[in-house]
Amino acid sequence: MVNILVTLLVALGLVFGGGGAALAASQSAMPDEALYPVKTWSEQVQLQLAEDDEDKVQLMNAFTNRRMEEIRTMLQAGEQVPEPVMTRLEYQLQYMLQLAAGQPEGQSEQALLQLRNQLQIQNQLMQLLQLGEGDQSGLLIRERVRAMLEMHLGQAEGGLQDPQMLQEQIRLQQQNGNMNPFGDVIELSGANPYATGTPTPGSSYGPGESQNPWTDTTPIPGSGYGSGQGLCDPLTCTPQPGKGPGPNQP
Repeated sequence: MVNILVTLLVALGLVFGGGGAALAASQSAMPDEALYPVKTWSEQVQLQLAEDDEDKVQLMNAFTNRRMEEIRTMLQAGEQVPEPVMTRLEYQLQYMLQLAAGQPEGQSEQALLQLRNQLQIQNQLMQLLQLGEGDQSGLLIRERVRAMLEMHLGQAEGGLQDPQMLQEQIRLQQQNGNMNPFGDVIELSGANPYATGTPTPGSSYGPGESQNPWTDTTPIPGSGYGSGQGLCDPLTCTPQPGKGPGPNQP
């Protein structure tokens, strides 16, 4: 951990100057404050410099507790929780579950137990959170966070009973692109919708694979898109009134 802090101080000193003061001040920064990106960047560096998955599990436990504290503080103050903070929390929960399930036999059970207990406590704290009267936006965020926690809690409990089933679920999530393999690589300024997250239908965001509407999709009648094949040769088919030329007449 000392080596990690030294690396952070050197990096911050090069980028910001007075790195130690900036790093220390950033650790209590909230999502709407200027030093918050330094806080999340420092978390990312610590995760990347961790020596093994067991250390990463402990770091992710701490980071998800931070996100939960930030969200609760903002909700209690009647403030809007930025969407990137919610996205970061979701990815961190996913990555923490992935790390716990991937531990060697024996250590995995211990990590899942720790995760389960943590999720139970966080869910209870969120359930008891008092919001201002008529704060519908805050209520929606609170229930959304609780849904995240309960989903991952269910997966952790399922993994304790059947570790192989949990590993298969995680493998399928990774294949379907529903899990961020880098854990905490989400910038507050907004993730690239072309590369991260699940695209919203109709948003035009996606993995970069495009379709040719003239050949690759089922055309919508009247859209002008199709395979390029006409219904008939314009010189031999029977014309339809008002649809253009018919067979040439001598």
